Amino acid sequence: MSLHVSRGVREAALFVLMAAALYLLIALFTYSRSDPGWSHTGMGG
Repeated sequence: MSLHVSRGVREAALFVLMAAALYLLIALFTYSRSDPGWSHTGMGG
């Protein structure tokens, strides 16, 4: 791979990792124990 292509791939990987880290940070900071998840519908028996 040429230096230019290699640098582009590394930069793209950095952006993907930064987006994933931002997504995880938002998920952690907005977590609420009282908020039901996709697998729970409520207090039903």
